Amino acid sequence: TTTAIIEIKILSLQDAQASFDLGPAPLLRAKLLYLRPEKSILILTLHHLVGYGLSINILVKELAVIYQAFCAGKPFAISYGQLALTALFRANI
Repeated sequence: TTTAIIEIKILSLQDAQASFDLGPAPLLRAKLLYLRPEKSILILTLHHLVGYGLSINILVKELAVIYQAFCAGKPFAISYGQLALTALFRANI
């Protein structure tokens, strides 16, 4: 509904405008909005120190893989080292 969309946008903007404390980790916030049994929205807010260029693309792709595995009932694992190597090769560094 239009009201739900407006509320989601307001929550997203409020979270985006909230500051991060640079002392303690993490510099990322996640909120899962449960709309109905078959529909939820994930709001990710990252500080620019941890979310930029390639890192955001990698994060979104990995979240998609994890979500698809979760929905299919398959196990999944994340290897930061493998992600870093993949990013380097994709960037041709």
